[in-house]
Amino acid sequence: MHGLRRAKKSVLPRANFRSLILVLLGRLRHCRVEGESMVPELFSGDVVLYRPLNSNLSALRKGSIVVASHPKKSKIFLIKRVNNVYTFGIELLGDNQERSTDSRQFGLFDPQLIRGTVEFLIPIRT
Repeated sequence: MHGLRRAKKSVLPRANFRSLILVLLGRLRHCRVEGESMVPELFSGDVVLYRPLNSNLSALRKGSIVVASHPKKSKIFLIKRVNNVYTFGIELLGDNQERSTDSRQFGLFDPQLIRGTVEFLIPIRT
């Protein structure tokens, strides 16, 4: 991972006091990034705060970063970017496609696998 740099202009705002209160109230959840599939936006060890989705998928937009359940291992979460939203599934891709396992391997993700949309970042390095 040496030599990799964070994107100069992140789409994710950094977590603040208000966002941490929302975690304590249960309105946001947290997930730790593992691996390099979302470099340069997210690095292994970063923590993202995400808003859980109910059944309302209208919050999903192309370019949004989401937390999704792994299609074959339900206890594992994946953090990916929405590439396309269809009525029958969602195409998720990692930013670092050489290091990502995503819709290119799994096909479209069932909308029920989407856990939430990422809203804030707690970076491990700048």
